Amino acid sequence: MFAPIAGHHPQLPLIIDHMGINADMLKQGKAVEGIEATAALAKYPSVSVKLSASANYSLESYPFRDLQPHINRPLSGNRTRF
Repeated sequence: MFAPIAGHHPQLPLIIDHMGINADMLKQGKAVEGIEATAALAKYPSVSVKLSASANYSLESYPFRDLQPHINRPLSGNRTRF
C-alpha cells in the first residue's frame, strides 16, 4: 500500500505507526505479514516506522521476546528511520 506512494513521491515523508500492524491484523494472524511488508519499505529513504505500542501486539509477557526478531529486522536495515 505504501510502496507505490513512496516510489512515486520520493520527497514525501511517510511515517508508519505501530510497525505497520493493527489489532485486526493481529486477530487475523497477519501481524507477521504486516511487519514484513513494513520492513520491505526500508529501501525508501522517505519512509519512517514507529515502534509505538509494540508491546500490545505481543503474545508473551515482558520482555515480549516474540517481538524481538520483528523489531530487530527493520532496525538492522536503517537505525535512523526504523
